Amino acid sequence: MKKICISILAATSGTVAHAVVPDTGPDALFSFVGRVGGASGTAIMSRAVITAKHVGGLTFTLGGSNYQAVARVDHPTADISILNFGVDLPGWHTLGSSADLGSTLTLVGYGDTGVLNGAGNGYTIVAGGGIRRASTNLLHDRVFVTNYGPSMLSYLNVNGDAVLAAGDSGGGFFYNGRLVGVNSFIFTLNQSLPNYGFASLNGG
Repeated sequence: MKKICISILAATSGTVAHAVVPDTGPDALFSFVGRVGGASGTAIMSRAVITAKHVGGLTFTLGGSNYQAVARVDHPTADISILNFGVDLPGWHTLGSSADLGSTLTLVGYGDTGVLNGAGNGYTIVAGGGIRRASTNLLHDRVFVTNYGPSMLSYLNVNGDAVLAAGDSGGGFFYNGRLVGVNSFIFTLNQSLPNYGFASLNGG
């Protein structure tokens, strides 16, 4: 089985993307990734936040403060939305253009987390949403996904690889500290193998 993390390119803009697995503890680095609609979003300008279109709501929560958007712009075909605010946010993350295949990406979000399962061949998802987590994986591929647009893929191959879980939607893929993608969805290529199983230990 290959469990795949999908990130729609932020510059262009399924199953709903789920927080970051494995459990790495609270993140202290990506401080301008906040919460939107029970999921995630990233401040990208003094008065703008990017999130996934399937993440509803107009409230951005950051550092214990709530900011109410004055407008929301949904992409017509991709799973991306921009929230605009009438006041300045505390800060934002710089946008990057992309990343090379094989590059190390950092996945950031507020979703559920997971731990190594008893068999050692995958993750068991546990509760824990509402805490910002960050962990890494490689950029394995780029594809065009109908209704989602140009997308970046990270495969769950071995223990330690980051993957998305419920609540990570709208969070970010970061490369060299710059936001290059928005968490959108996950899916499994082989339904006969366990969810969140490592491809290297589950027949590819």
